[in-house]
Amino acid sequence: MELNEYEIQLIEVRKVLTEYKTKFEELVKTKIQKKDKIASGNLLASISTKIEVDGSVYTVILNSLDYLKYLETGTKPHWPPTEPILKWVKDKRLPTRELTGDKSLPTEKQLTYLVCRKIAKEGTEKNFIIAETIEELNEIYLKRLQEALAIDIFNAIPLIKVSLRFLA
Repeated sequence: MELNEYEIQLIEVRKVLTEYKTKFEELVKTKIQKKDKIASGNLLASISTKIEVDGSVYTVILNSLDYLKYLETGTKPHWPPTEPILKWVKDKRLPTRELTGDKSLPTEKQLTYLVCRKIAKEGTEKNFIIAETIEELNEIYLKRLQEALAIDIFNAIPLIKVSLRFLA
């Protein structure tokens, strides 16, 4: 890429954004783990971040399985598909008749039905993991980005020699 006379390379800004992106990914994963929202680990393994540049716009992109959006914003009451819920019951190793041998516990299919019925009545809770992470990181990184931008702009300004001539 060739720079024209008005473009500058934002080297320091990119460094700060790279650190932001890494910290963002780490914090989202940590918060999911702390809220005990892991069953199979597939969601956690799917989370990654990258920086996209479009002209002068820098964007930090979070990639993940679609499930993360439902974890973030919750859902309204609805009857969920049973297969993913059954898989969740098994992955989470919830106490069931099959797992423990205890006849007083529900079977995996019965527990799946109960979970589906609860979601149908109440929906799922909001967690705001991403929103909280953005807010937390913005507290730290907005000032650092401003400082990095100032350094990049300063470095882009060529040194101008000014000679003063005194008239006698």
